[in-house]
Amino acid sequence: MNILKQLYCNQYYELKPKGKGDSALGNGTALVTITLVMLILGLLFLLVALVPDFSDSMEDLLEDIFGRRGGRSIGVIIAGVTFVIIYLGIKYTLGKKENFEKLIIQFEALDEVDQKRISKNGMTFFLTGLGIFVLSVLLMMIFG
Repeated sequence: MNILKQLYCNQYYELKPKGKGDSALGNGTALVTITLVMLILGLLFLLVALVPDFSDSMEDLLEDIFGRRGGRSIGVIIAGVTFVIIYLGIKYTLGKKENFEKLIIQFEALDEVDQKRISKNGMTFFLTGLGIFVLSVLLMMIFG
């Protein structure tokens, strides 16, 4: 089971005891998307912070695309477009209802120890993405 599926299982594992197992599909899709966006932007920010030539090239590229707009508006546009593209990709592949139902059948067939381990792996993936994103933002603030 891949790490993206494990994040879906994490949501199901956490929400099912609360009677909200049906919410796991939407929550899982959102969390997978958010995690992937954080990882992509985190990598981009790390490159900007640590590789001066990359930073200069990015500035030139962004100026060519967006002109003299402010950094905040460019950031919102880039993050928003990235989020929408990834969300739609996840929603219409891994996040399809029939795929989710098959995944949950597999997940529920496992014993409690394996379910807990898979759930923990999914949450670890999310927290790793968050950590990389926060670290890259801090490094960009220091070195960028």
